[in-house]
Amino acid sequence: MVASKPGIVWVTLDSVRADHTTIHDYGRNTTPELERIADHGQSFTNCFAHGTGTASSVASIFTGVWPWEHQVAMNGSVGEIPDQLRTAAEIFRDQGYRTACVTTNPRIDLIGGDAGFDEYYDISRSTLLNPKFLPITLRFLKNFWSESVGLTWKGVHHSFSYIVTEIARRWVESVNGPYFLYVHYNEPHRPYYPPLSYRDRYTTEVDVPEDRALHTSTEIHERSREYNAGELEMTRDDWEAVEAIYDAEIAYTDSYVGSLFDYVESSNPVFVVTADHGELLGEGSMFGHGQGVVRDELSHVPLVVSGVSDLAVDEDEIVQHNDVMRTLLSMAGASDDQFGGFGLRNGQTRGFAVIQEYLENFAAFEKHTQGFNSGSRKLGRIDGLRTDEFKLVVSQDDVVLYELPDEDTDVSPTRSNVRERLLEQHEAFNEEHGQPLVDSPTTDDYDERMKKRLRDLGYIQ
Repeated sequence: MVASKPGIVWVTLDSVRADHTTIHDYGRNTTPELERIADHGQSFTNCFAHGTGTASSVASIFTGVWPWEHQVAMNGSVGEIPDQLRTAAEIFRDQGYRTACVTTNPRIDLIGGDAGFDEYYDISRSTLLNPKFLPITLRFLKNFWSESVGLTWKGVHHSFSYIVTEIARRWVESVNGPYFLYVHYNEPHRPYYPPLSYRDRYTTEVDVPEDRALHTSTEIHERSREYNAGELEMTRDDWEAVEAIYDAEIAYTDSYVGSLFDYVESSNPVFVVTADHGELLGEGSMFGHGQGVVRDELSHVPLVVSGVSDLAVDEDEIVQHNDVMRTLLSMAGASDDQFGGFGLRNGQTRGFAVIQEYLENFAAFEKHTQGFNSGSRKLGRIDGLRTDEFKLVVSQDDVVLYELPDEDTDVSPTRSNVRERLLEQHEAFNEEHGQPLVDSPTTDDYDERMKKRLRDLGYIQ
C-alpha cells in the first residue's frame, strides 16, 4: 500500500511494567520482539502513563488530557470519555484516515472507546461466534493446544492474542490509504494464566513446579483484596512463582506484537508500543493496581516508537503518552491543540511527568480487616509529580516527597528546598490542568454479562 500519509499502529500492552521488559535490561528476555522493533526506531527509558488503571490511562491516550480533566475513573465511578473532548480517532478520521480499535479489555468498551473509530472490535468469549470472527475463531480452535490454556470453563483464562492479531492484520489488509489502528492486548492483565506453550517458560528458573506457580498466581488474583488489606501472607518464593507466570504472559504477548509488526512493516507505518500502566507485585505490600498510590511500578511503562525518522528527544528524557499522540497528530496534519504535552519532533522536553490516581474510600480493604492500615495509600485525588530524581505525591491529606528509587521514605524534612520547588511546579500544572473539563461525569450502568467480565478480571467483586 502506498499512501502520502503513513499508516499508524498504536499497540497497548495491559499491565506491563517497564522493569519487566528486555528493553529495560530485565534479567529475563521477556520482550525480544519489542527490542527488535526498537532497533527500527527508538525506545524511551522514562515513559510514564497518565493514570494507574486502564480506564484513566486509555482515556488520556485517546484524548490527550490528564485524568482529572477528562474525569474517567476519577469520581467514584468509571464513566465515559466526555462528549466535549474529541478523540484521536475522530481527529484522524477528519484527516482522511480509516480507523479501527481491537481490544479484549472491557474497560475500553465501557469508557466509550468506540467513539470515533470507523470499526470497533471488542473480543470476548461471547463474541467469538460472530460471523465476522468465525474463520479466525476456527483457526484458533485448530491450534487450540498451543494458543490457549487447554480445556476450562473459565473464559478469562483463555488467551486471545492470536485472535486480536488476526483481526488487526485482516483489517489493515482491507484498508486503502492512511489508517490509524489501536490494538489493546490484555493477556498480561491478571489473572496471569499463560497458554500451555508458555506455561513453564520461567518456572524452572525459580524451581517452582508449574502447577504450584499457577495455583499461587490464581490465588493472589482471587484473594487480592485480602492481601491488600494485610490479611494474606505471601512469601518470597510465592512472589517468585507469581512473577514467573506474569513474565510468561508478557513473553507470549510480545511474540504477537512482533507478528503484527512484521505484517505491517512493508508499508512503513508508524508503530508505537507501550503499556497503559504497570503492576504492583508485592511492593509496599500491595498487588495489582488501583491501590491509591502512584508508584513507579504502576506508572513507569515501556515505550517504543518506530517509523518516525525525525524524533528530536533523547531516549532518557521523560515522556508521556500525550507527547506521543500529539506527535502522530502533527504528522497527519491535524490540529493537536487539545492534546497536552510536547511533540517529540520539535526538541521540547517536559522535565517532569504527572501521574494521577483516585481512590474513593478504603471499603474494599476494610471489609477484610478491622485494623486496616492504609500505609502510603491515599484517598481522593492523588497527583504524582515525577522528575528524574524525585517524586512529589500530593493528596487531599498531605504532601510527601520521595527520593527515587525509594518510594517508602518521606524525605521532606531533609529536602525542603526540593519539596518547595516541586510544589511550585505542581501548582503551576494544577492551574493549567487541574479543573475537570466536564460538568457532570457519567456514571456506570453494567449489564450482567459485563459484570461477569469485570468480575473475572478483578475490577469488581
